[in-house]
Amino acid sequence: MRTLEKTIKELNTIIMEIEDDEKRSRAIKLLASIEIETEELTRTGKTYLRIDEAVKFTRLSRKRLDDFVKANELKSIRLTEKTILLEKQDLIDFLDSKKVFYPTKK
Repeated sequence: MRTLEKTIKELNTIIMEIEDDEKRSRAIKLLASIEIETEELTRTGKTYLRIDEAVKFTRLSRKRLDDFVKANELKSIRLTEKTILLEKQDLIDFLDSKKVFYPTKK
C-alpha cells in the first residue's frame, strides 16, 4: 500500500500544476475517490478473493489454482465445500516465489 500512497502524493503534486481550473477540479475529484477507496481497503485489512476473482487477478486457470490449493502450495480459506477464499497478498507472494530469471542468449 505504501507504493500506492506515494503514487497518490505524486499525482496530487502533478494535479496542482494543471493550469485549467476545470481539469484540475475533475482531477482532484478523481484523486479523492481513489483516496477513499484506498482508505477503505486499508481500514478493512485483508482483501480476499473468490476463486473466480483470483483466476482473473492471476490470469491462471481455475484448475491450476485449484491444484496449487490442493497441494497446499497456496494458502486458502475454505468456508464450505465449494466456497474458497484466497488472500490477495498471498497470491502476490505466491506468484513472486515462482519468479525465474532466464539467461539471455548471446
